[in-house]
Amino acid sequence: MVANLINPTCVVIGGDMAQAGEVLLQAVRARLRRHALGSAGPDLVVTTAMLVDRSSVVGALLLASARTELVLPSRP
Repeated sequence: MVANLINPTCVVIGGDMAQAGEVLLQAVRARLRRHALGSAGPDLVVTTAMLVDRSSVVGALLLASARTELVLPSRP
């Protein structure tokens, strides 16, 4: 289980899987409680992505802005 390796504080479900909503989240939480070691389970937050289907667009914008120098006109 990946949670045992990286010990996250939050797991975010995105994309098409996020549309399953609370049904999927409850199943993921239950599996983590059963199989996660130590601190990877009890306090781990499992939630859906806020951007849902727009996350790819936001990620592309962030990548483009990081690789491009923005030149703004100077003020007089």
